[in-house]
Amino acid sequence: MFLKQLYYLREIEKFKSFSQAAAACNVSQPSLSRAIRVMKEELGVVIVDRKRKVFGLTPKGVQILRWGHEILRGVLEIQNVVSLSHQKLAGTIKIGVVPIAVHVIPLLMDLVKDHIGDFICDVLILSKSLNQKAV
Repeated sequence: MFLKQLYYLREIEKFKSFSQAAAACNVSQPSLSRAIRVMKEELGVVIVDRKRKVFGLTPKGVQILRWGHEILRGVLEIQNVVSLSHQKLAGTIKIGVVPIAVHVIPLLMDLVKDHIGDFICDVLILSKSLNQKAV
């Protein structure tokens, strides 16, 4: 079974039409029908009931689609995680330091700039008592 078959099945249920589902999936109607037929043969169950007056999924088809939704959600989550891992963060970093640590900040910024991306660093030099209150 392929993910595209689950996607096709989801669109068939959504549109209640093979031709509209095929158009939404940017495939021909025969290609979509063939994919669903292969899925039916692989699983050994009828998935879509086209014989009734009301087009719809069979009870097994509904069950398969429920599982399919979970699988497709998982795939989307994986894609989002991978996409986020390739993006660099950006924004403003505010750091409060005691006067003696001011010289260390440029070294730290050099270490993190490749991982963070574009950022602005606001360094606040605080007295020891203000630094303790901030923490």
